Amino acid sequence: MIKLDQFQIDGIKEIKLNNNVLVVAPTGAGKTLIANEAIKYYLEKNYKVFYTTPIKSLSNQKFNDFKNVGHNTGLLTGDRSINRDASLIIGTTEILRNMIFSKDDSIQETRLVVLDEVHYLGDRERGTTWEEIIIHAPKEIKFLCLSATISNDKEFLDWIVSTRGPTALIKSSIRPVPLEISLVAESKYSNNLKVIKNTRTDIGKSLFKFEKNFKNFKKPGFIKLVNLLKDLERTPTIFFYFSRERVESKARELVNNLKPLDEKNLIRKEYEQIFAEKKI
Repeated sequence: MIKLDQFQIDGIKEIKLNNNVLVVAPTGAGKTLIANEAIKYYLEKNYKVFYTTPIKSLSNQKFNDFKNVGHNTGLLTGDRSINRDASLIIGTTEILRNMIFSKDDSIQETRLVVLDEVHYLGDRERGTTWEEIIIHAPKEIKFLCLSATISNDKEFLDWIVSTRGPTALIKSSIRPVPLEISLVAESKYSNNLKVIKNTRTDIGKSLFKFEKNFKNFKKPGFIKLVNLLKDLERTPTIFFYFSRERVESKARELVNNLKPLDEKNLIRKEYEQIFAEKKI
């Protein structure tokens, strides 16, 4: 049996007290467990639940996760529409915002909205979508807002309270998975890669502050960086790029340069399977 952390116990308790809840906890701390319990609680009361994510690929992932748990799950991302009459709908925030404005019938039956990555409200281009959802959603809907990166949580909490009514702030500063940041560069003279700064060894120092000796280094190449991670036994590794084109380009570069052959074929197979499923 899983032993819950106190912030998870508190979050679930506030959900059952019919309050809005803002959960701020580091990545990997267990915010999703609170969402799972909240969804289960509302579904058992025969209410509809809407779970939003900021990007389509994350919506696809959550759709598969909740479907595998056994919930009657639907997906709405603009590109895909699956089982839209389901009790639990996974979708992007823009889809939910449009449904609220159009007074969609399913919104009238919804009693819980989970806003994952709610810190996107501060995004210059898309933040108004989160703001409009919180302001214009029917008053009987409760919100469960999740984030790992809200710095002004009390100010955000006050705004939600002024808009939606009683809201509990649930916080945890415990990071189960230690976060270590390294600055890796390539020597201009030897072409070797080197970790020139690290948050674990350079405690108290500004990681990205320019120093004179940095002029002897340059940005490392992608394949060299991959090989360094393998040598340091830091794989598997996730690289983040902000466009599908870049992801595809880097995946092809990795496949074409990775050895031995069986690893190349494995990467190609996984890549094709993932994008075939996600359709993004």
